[in-house]
Amino acid sequence: MSSLPARPAMPRRGFLLGAASVAFLSACPSIARAADAGPAARLKPSDWLELERALQGGRIILPGSKGYPELSVGYNGAYENLRPAGIIWCAGAPDVVAGVNWCRARGIEPKIRSGGHCYAGFSMTDGVMISTGGITQGARVDGDGTVFLPGGLMNGHVYSLLRRHNVALTTGRCTTVGLSGFLLGGGIGFSMRNWGVASDLLLETEVVLADGRKVIATPDGPDGQLFWACTGGSGNNFGVNTAFRLKTMPVSTVTVFQIQWGFAGGKEHAVARALLRDLTTADNKFGSRLSLKARPPGPDNTTVAIDLIGQYVGAPAYVEKLLSGAMRAGRPIKKVIRTMAYWKAQDFLSEDDTLDRFHERSAFVAGSLSDEALDQAYGFLEKFPGRTNGTHADFRFFQTGGKMNKPDRESAFVHRRSDWLMDAGMSWAPAAPVAEIEGCIDWQNAFFERMWREGTGGAFQNFADPALQNPQAAYYGDALDRLKQVKKTYDPGNMFNYAQSIPVAA
Repeated sequence: MSSLPARPAMPRRGFLLGAASVAFLSACPSIARAADAGPAARLKPSDWLELERALQGGRIILPGSKGYPELSVGYNGAYENLRPAGIIWCAGAPDVVAGVNWCRARGIEPKIRSGGHCYAGFSMTDGVMISTGGITQGARVDGDGTVFLPGGLMNGHVYSLLRRHNVALTTGRCTTVGLSGFLLGGGIGFSMRNWGVASDLLLETEVVLADGRKVIATPDGPDGQLFWACTGGSGNNFGVNTAFRLKTMPVSTVTVFQIQWGFAGGKEHAVARALLRDLTTADNKFGSRLSLKARPPGPDNTTVAIDLIGQYVGAPAYVEKLLSGAMRAGRPIKKVIRTMAYWKAQDFLSEDDTLDRFHERSAFVAGSLSDEALDQAYGFLEKFPGRTNGTHADFRFFQTGGKMNKPDRESAFVHRRSDWLMDAGMSWAPAAPVAEIEGCIDWQNAFFERMWREGTGGAFQNFADPALQNPQAAYYGDALDRLKQVKKTYDPGNMFNYAQSIPVAA
């Protein structure tokens, strides 16, 4: 077990506007965009025209241009006030090379965006954004069972391709997540206990470096260290990844399930305890996500208090038996357990993508959460201060372990001794009063600090947390020093950086 490093005292308003949050909570009207975009603020029309002549299929998107409102907005509405001075929309690796060379010549440190789903808005900027969103041509499944994927694809595009060939990767639930960011941070999903995280299936990746070179990194090639860094070292650290090749897995049918329990006289406590105890013993072919809901104003027996969803590569009888203890502890208000073709099952498991304002705080846990910690967690969930319609919180558990803990090769994804990834999440409505939002943030921080003590000391890099203390150590653990050396080799000038990026080794 580890403890959260001591945090210096900070008033509420200091947290809302502090450097660690980087314009976090732009729901407050008083928060303005950053005042200075650095060298990008001094760009002239002639600079943009020079870049436009160098592009080979891409285009420049400036404020006022067609497509700018849609392509400049971030996934997390908390950062909606941060908009780029210009977007380099790339159609292929040559456009990325042109954009990187153009930025380097002008002292610009661009932000790189693929899907744009960074929880903490780190792919947003008021300077120059290089977007790989147009790099989508040439995706294919080859006869050797590998898949070639351009770096600008969304997960939904990948799923459509894999479905046609009846193969799969470890994938998440949200179709609009960018493939590149998903993979480079490890990539979690219901199949990770069976196949490993998504980056465990990576075979090679094409990367445009800060000096404008394009390399193809493989495990045993001359850029093997860069390849290793791309198996969990996160995006926008070492270069711009423009393509990937991965090993695919054959699929047939799976059992999917969704079980929900309502608020029923405290029985949800016993249900959660049974689930966390029994699911930890599950076969590696079983994957799940458990959500314990914060108590809303005036809940009744039909209000969802616990939501369990997932899949098992096997018969429904196994799922029924595994969940029997939780069923005895409390009767569910919804129960779906059925066998489906694999990709039909992924449709069942997928979630809608909505733009809101949110903050996620994660930690990995080895073993099951202690009874004392679970009781204290419910103490927090029952006192959530959110009252405005559309303001929510929950305590999620993504089931890890299995093959995820036993990869076939070394990897920059270090979270290999866990059974759960827990996440204290909170979202708020645009109409929520500032005082209520501040109260919710105070609640979330206190909740997280208590639960952090139950963890391994690791946090999930794809759930970027702007309030996390020592984030690089939490995201990368023992791999951090090696990642710094890779950074020094491939980006010594630190062109690719953001608030929690990997620093250059001294």
